[in-house]
Amino acid sequence: SKMATHRALYDYDGATANGLALKAGDLLIVTAPDEGGWTRGKKVAGGVEGFFPSTYIEKVPELTIPKPPAGAPPAGPPPTGAPPPATTSAPAPTPTPAPAPAPAPAPTQTPAPAAVPKPASTAPDRPAPAAPTPAADKPAPPKPVGGPPPKPSGAPPPKPAAPPPAAPTELREKVGPDSGQISVPLGTYSDSFWGESGGKSGFDVLVLKHRNGKEVCKGIAEYFKQRAAIEDQYGKALSKLAKNTLVASETGGMKTAWDAVKTECSASALAHTSFSQALVGEFEKTVMTFKDSQKGNRKLYEQKIADCSKQVAASKPNIDKHFNAYKDAVVQCHQLGEQVALGQLDHMTKRDFAKVQESHNKALQKQKETGDAYKACLGDYNAILLAYVEEMLRACKEFEDAERDRITFLKQTLDAYSERATNMLNMSKEACDAISARYKDVNADADIGHFAQVEGTSTGRPEPYTYPTPAAVIAELAAKKENDKKKSNRRKSAMDS
Repeated sequence: SKMATHRALYDYDGATANGLALKAGDLLIVTAPDEGGWTRGKKVAGGVEGFFPSTYIEKVPELTIPKPPAGAPPAGPPPTGAPPPATTSAPAPTPTPAPAPAPAPAPTQTPAPAAVPKPASTAPDRPAPAAPTPAADKPAPPKPVGGPPPKPSGAPPPKPAAPPPAAPTELREKVGPDSGQISVPLGTYSDSFWGESGGKSGFDVLVLKHRNGKEVCKGIAEYFKQRAAIEDQYGKALSKLAKNTLVASETGGMKTAWDAVKTECSASALAHTSFSQALVGEFEKTVMTFKDSQKGNRKLYEQKIADCSKQVAASKPNIDKHFNAYKDAVVQCHQLGEQVALGQLDHMTKRDFAKVQESHNKALQKQKETGDAYKACLGDYNAILLAYVEEMLRACKEFEDAERDRITFLKQTLDAYSERATNMLNMSKEACDAISARYKDVNADADIGHFAQVEGTSTGRPEPYTYPTPAAVIAELAAKKENDKKKSNRRKSAMDS
């Protein structure tokens, strides 16, 4: 699991190239060691990464979230390529654990007042095991004094081309500076869902995201289904339209152009029908199959996290109980210790003072017993908490992998859909191009001439009537009479023969 390794001792404005602004108490993960007085690391909260002065941080035990140092930070020289040399200003002291005390102090000794640790009232972003130590076992670390160490001279080392692969959170450059967008820090599930937001736990937010992802897949599949129905209906309507004979009487070049229109209509009908079939077979069913496969171990993790959360919640009252018993024992021991330190007062007999000493010794024993019980309780609680953390880390990885698979799958699906739709449009475009080639060849004069040649009835024009003279009328009647006589003779000859 990825836990904090260092803590910021002092504020740092981060006003340098690749600098990381710090606040005293920020929890950090160091990703690169000291280099010329600068250390590279990232914040546990948010995952932002950058450089900061090496003397501004201290190492902390994993899974422990200590409080930031109180008071002003100590002074110290700027690092110039080597560890800071000693000066008259006191460097920041490094807390070291004190040796274990004697099993039981002598009756006449007066122990120092014990600092009573108390469980935090609010949980940090990521749950940390409770680790307060009885004052009788380890003194509180000394507070830093003086001003903060000066910042290192020079700029921090340049940022590497790519963040270390081991880093769980990276600052990834999504677009260039000229695109109008800015770089954003990208986090991971295992670093970002430990606290609560809007009354929902981080795990509840992940579960909701996973369910919403399934609904998105379902919605996309439904879109493909409805689009397929529309395309199929449209394709059938185009096919029917292409078979109509409304313009069957056209001739010539315009008939050829109109035949191209009908061919385009048939081609478009086929394109839309094929697209409809692909939407159902290649897209809708595939997306639904993927959606069903995304169920994974969500329900299993929901049960495990719920069980672990209940165990953690059930253990907290026991911690409070043991803490209060230990606190009362420390206070009583401290009060009796003060009386022993004053010695035998004038109004006290030796027997009375001996009773005070005996009460003090019993209080010391009770302080030790309640402290041991408190330690054991913390150990049990931490074991339960660590089990919860491990389950959460596994669940975060499972959900993150599932979400990555979902987004990658949908991206590939939309890419294939775009290609299919483009192919459909290209088929229609090719048919439309054929129409263009045909109607450009249409010539009105040629079509008119063709129609006249094929369908024409006669080329002779009717002559106008003229006014005949009387002599012309007599001549025409005589000619007609002669002609009729000849026809009669021919018929008679034909009958005789």
